[in-house]
Amino acid sequence: FSVAISIFVFSGIAAIWRDEVSIAWLEVESDFRPTWTNPTTGQARPWLISPFGINKDFPIWAIFLMAVPALGLTVLGFLDQNLTTIIVNRPASGLKKPVGYHLDMLVCAVCIYPVCAFLGLP
Repeated sequence: FSVAISIFVFSGIAAIWRDEVSIAWLEVESDFRPTWTNPTTGQARPWLISPFGINKDFPIWAIFLMAVPALGLTVLGFLDQNLTTIIVNRPASGLKKPVGYHLDMLVCAVCIYPVCAFLGLP
């Protein structure tokens, strides 16, 4: 947590002495809206974006092409989780499993993975 703590501490210090020290502050809009403007229509993009394209159709071949890196990342995540589990659960490690040992996998399966899959996040 050292990075987060240092960001909060030094942001607080900068806020306390903001009149005495010249700091370039980040300008943030007061309203919460999408900032990308469609160059053809001049309107801000909607919150929900069609996966099939905005101004023209998204090519079907590109959808299937993206399955290749997605499959690679799926295999990578599967191997990472399972190899780590095998190494940690060796008898030589001397691990004594507590009551909630598999709770982390339940939390990932129920809360994190569906959200990431829905939003297209890794």
